[in-house]
Amino acid sequence: MKEQKNIQGTKGSAVKATFLVMVATALSRILGYVREVVVAAYYGTGYEIDAYRVAIQLPNLFRLIVGDVVLAAAFIPIFSAYLARNKEKDAWQIASKILTLTAVVLTLLTLFGIIFAGPLIALLAPGFQAKPSTYLLSIELTRIMFPALVFMALSGLFSGMLNSYNVFLLPALSPTAWNLIIISGIVLFTGKYGIYAFAVSLLVASIVQAAIQVPAFRDRLRYYRFDLNYNHPEVKRFFALLFPVILSSATSNINTIVDTRFASYLETGVVAALGYAIRIYLVPAGVFGVAISTVLFPRLSRYETLKDDRAFTKELSFGLRALNFIMLPLGGFFIFFSLPIARLLFERGSFTFRDSQLTAAALAMYSVGVVAYALTTLISRAYYSKKDSKTPLYVALASIVVNYFGDWFLMRALPGIPRVFPLLKGYSWVFAPHAGIALSTSIVAIFQFVVLAFIYTRRHGQIEGRKLVLSALKSTIATSAALLSGFAIYNLIGASGTYKLMAGVFLALLSGAAAYIVLAYLLRMDELRFVLDFAKKRFGLGK
Repeated sequence: MKEQKNIQGTKGSAVKATFLVMVATALSRILGYVREVVVAAYYGTGYEIDAYRVAIQLPNLFRLIVGDVVLAAAFIPIFSAYLARNKEKDAWQIASKILTLTAVVLTLLTLFGIIFAGPLIALLAPGFQAKPSTYLLSIELTRIMFPALVFMALSGLFSGMLNSYNVFLLPALSPTAWNLIIISGIVLFTGKYGIYAFAVSLLVASIVQAAIQVPAFRDRLRYYRFDLNYNHPEVKRFFALLFPVILSSATSNINTIVDTRFASYLETGVVAALGYAIRIYLVPAGVFGVAISTVLFPRLSRYETLKDDRAFTKELSFGLRALNFIMLPLGGFFIFFSLPIARLLFERGSFTFRDSQLTAAALAMYSVGVVAYALTTLISRAYYSKKDSKTPLYVALASIVVNYFGDWFLMRALPGIPRVFPLLKGYSWVFAPHAGIALSTSIVAIFQFVVLAFIYTRRHGQIEGRKLVLSALKSTIATSAALLSGFAIYNLIGASGTYKLMAGVFLALLSGAAAYIVLAYLLRMDELRFVLDFAKKRFGLGK
């Protein structure tokens, strides 16, 4: 009974786990930002970093498919279900088969990527063929970094298994080691080896990230066996779920490949600028979206196993409202303060004001969809918890069409907006062709969430719809007040010089946050009360 209670967990333990994952993920994201600052200072938006951004796409693609999405959609629901029924040995029997098969498949994919690096880069970035130095460097970097795929994917699998044991902190901290190794490699060896220092450091960091999680399994490793025999009912069910999940994940990553193909025809530095922008954009999505989804997903899987539909709905509804409450003001801040943020974060060393404009334009357009991106992550997990991987697949397939025509149309149409609206001519840099590619990504995120939410409610009933709508309206009002407050402070301080820029951005964010909290309190938002109650319990406030 005690063990079952531990498996199911309590609301308080979920809150504590969410907080710990948020802190650990925030630390990782901060170091990720430091990594990007170092990259920007050493490489700017030159052809070397363009080549790197393209070369890392395929290892990342397969890592996301095998290590993250397959884990989330197919493996963890099965593994968690066995643990929920106190069948740990059986869970590890299945895990052994899946881990072994995964390692073999990843090794074969790595060999394929190394051998066929040239044709793969030509497929990913055809525009690079008109830029021989960038094209050839992309091929070399691909061959160096492809082996990292095996360790990045295994790290994701290890993290998911530890999460099923309610071990969240170490998996959330492992990216911190990954970032530290890469930063050190760039600083220490770029002077002698150039961009190759970055590539080799990434490979070493990926090996370490996977290795440091192994000790956390402790004596449970005795259950592991090297096993290539897939003749097991649950393993067969895993592979039955696997095909649609891989297709679903691949289609979402095909959108990234489509973006890169279009961007490769534009000026040098655009691919790099899109990379810098999306890393800023992913900070809030990663810290809050991934943290909340990571903690709630095993709980949703257990509620589905126990057929507790009421608890499932409440958990999903709270997650969606909490994400919207956090992401909406952050998205608004990123849109309207994109240039000051880009300048403050990156403008030093080889990174120029023009590079800041390229990055800021993409950041503003990516941020249009940051709320939808986070919500889609969570509602997709709800489908996977219900063993439904086909619906996200079909929606993802449709999104490829939306994204392709969005890229094609918006990278042509967006630069024409200042001509139609003369008042915007002073902001023509915002409407650059590559910003159209970023805006198309946001439209895809909104499309996916709306369609998935609509289908979910038709099949499973409302997700406390009235609460969701009311919470969204209140968050919008509070966000408007926060942005007005931030603008007033920023314009009062000005942005002439590094210190004024830093003070302006920081105080605008601080005043905006204060305004948002005050409005949320006056509007009696449950999400704010939840955060404050947690702070009182966690830090002993108000005693």
